[in-house]
Amino acid sequence: SRLHTSARQRHHTDDQRPLCTTTMQFTRPSSGALHRLHSSAPSRLSLALLLCVIGATLLSARQFDRPESVDEHTSSTPSTYRAAAVDYAPVVMAAYSPTPVTRTQALGIMQANLVQLDSITASAASSRAQIIVFPEDALYGPMFPTRDSVFPYLEYIPDINQMDDRGRVCPCHDAAFADDSTAVLRNLSCMAISHSLVLVANMGEVRYCIGSHASTTEAGCPADGRFQYNTQVVFDEQGYLLAKYHKSHLYYEPQWDRGDGVPVTFATSFGVRFGLMICYDLMWPEPQTSLHAMGVRNFAFSAWWVNNEPTITGTTSQQAWSRLYQSNLIASSVGVNFYNSGSGVYSSGTALQACYNPGLAARLCMAIGDLPLTPEPYLANDVRPGGVSGQSDQLHLTAPISLPELPPLPPLANIVTAIDPNYPGRVQEFATRTNYSLTTTDASALKPGTTGVLQAAQGVVHCFAEFEVSPDSPEVDPTETYVLAALDGLYNELFNARICAFTRCASSGCLDWTTEASVIFDRAVVRMRVDPTTAPLPLQMLAMGDSSGAVLLPASRTAFSTSEIVAGAQHSAALHLGEAQSSAQSLNDTLLNLSLFGVVWNELAL
Repeated sequence: SRLHTSARQRHHTDDQRPLCTTTMQFTRPSSGALHRLHSSAPSRLSLALLLCVIGATLLSARQFDRPESVDEHTSSTPSTYRAAAVDYAPVVMAAYSPTPVTRTQALGIMQANLVQLDSITASAASSRAQIIVFPEDALYGPMFPTRDSVFPYLEYIPDINQMDDRGRVCPCHDAAFADDSTAVLRNLSCMAISHSLVLVANMGEVRYCIGSHASTTEAGCPADGRFQYNTQVVFDEQGYLLAKYHKSHLYYEPQWDRGDGVPVTFATSFGVRFGLMICYDLMWPEPQTSLHAMGVRNFAFSAWWVNNEPTITGTTSQQAWSRLYQSNLIASSVGVNFYNSGSGVYSSGTALQACYNPGLAARLCMAIGDLPLTPEPYLANDVRPGGVSGQSDQLHLTAPISLPELPPLPPLANIVTAIDPNYPGRVQEFATRTNYSLTTTDASALKPGTTGVLQAAQGVVHCFAEFEVSPDSPEVDPTETYVLAALDGLYNELFNARICAFTRCASSGCLDWTTEASVIFDRAVVRMRVDPTTAPLPLQMLAMGDSSGAVLLPASRTAFSTSEIVAGAQHSAALHLGEAQSSAQSLNDTLLNLSLFGVVWNELAL
């Protein structure tokens, strides 16, 4: 373990800390320069100015989608707090290349995205959000094939127990953070002050372990003399750094070192203690198991989520996780395209608002919801205010940025403004999808008013599906089929899983993507039974469902239950029979997917 003894307890409180005064506000990006950018670097300033223009131009052409149902003019009551989760695609990203850019170029790329994040934060503040969460890799994108390629984007982030007697640092106004080596950290701190809310963002951290700049004595120092971490940072309304968390489970990310998995929490001025997680952490025991054991029921989650529609998406997994753990989840991912998207604000399985991008072009969306300070337990068929809307209002970002015209500069290398789902270096996760055992319906089974039963099995997993097609359903296109898929084994070469999925398919074998469905169901049920001679059901059983367009099924129309029957025998031998069930009752809606996704927790993954 590479743990500091002093870092094992990272729970911080807000009482009696010195103020980080706001007499020096965040410099608006209209100046084109990074906040307090080093004055001795005119070439750096020119590059930052150019990329700010790029970012502002792209911003002016983009629209901001907002799901319905939140009253922007009514502040949350004392029993709730207002949270914002952003589905954001970086407007400028590092190109996939092993050749590093300069620090100046890296600053320009990150500043172009900081321009966007600042305007989005202003919009959230105008809607009276008290906390905002941004996605993983939002400042530079995910395309780094080597450690050296990401290095120019990294900054020193102090430990929380450093800098003053209360263990706090305010980078916005601290002279130790005045140069461009910590420009991102400083700008995020100033952004939280400027808009007076708690801000959760993702950035890269470097910790030297060799040489005169060494800041850590952690064991296992890499050969290049530095640890590089995918890091969540949290700032309070006064710009203080509340917490930082290192991603514990890496997903094809050779540029990063794995975090130590120690749970990190932070407390806010509105009386809520949050736990932190990043993307792939959601599928693994830690840090979530320890956080739940500590009594944490509110979570800030940043991701660059990889969708495997229709079986699992960012929004369906987030909703299911919130339901399973009876927790509040503020989940922010990227709005890049159908492959990478999915954000929302959830409470015990109820999606107050959610964003999903089913298309090919990037889309910006923000979900806002009032969450209870203490989440209520999930109950089958529980009806609560909020729900999820399949439609979104379009809203232009507030305070549009205007920049002076600048003389043209030479084209910049190693920069992209869009991302291909199949960019070089990305491992193709879908190569093993055919490992499912499939039972397929035909068109006659989906005619209006018909009912059907399907069975599928693989290994110890037995799957059952029942469905009723509405009499009001349209006649089915012969190419529209549904399958019941069973999996007991390695999921996409990542982790062991046990899955039962009743899902819409676009082609034979379910190898092609689709987010559209036309069959209207009145009822659908999926059940999983594990062979009684094996271990019980997976501990993390995510019950997921969505309708055409990848719109989440409302909590009021779904029910989820698990049961385990243990029959004792002589000599204390036992047989374990587990059964899980997910159903959509009185649905009268299309159905894209209804699945039980059980993660078998063992450390076979990356």
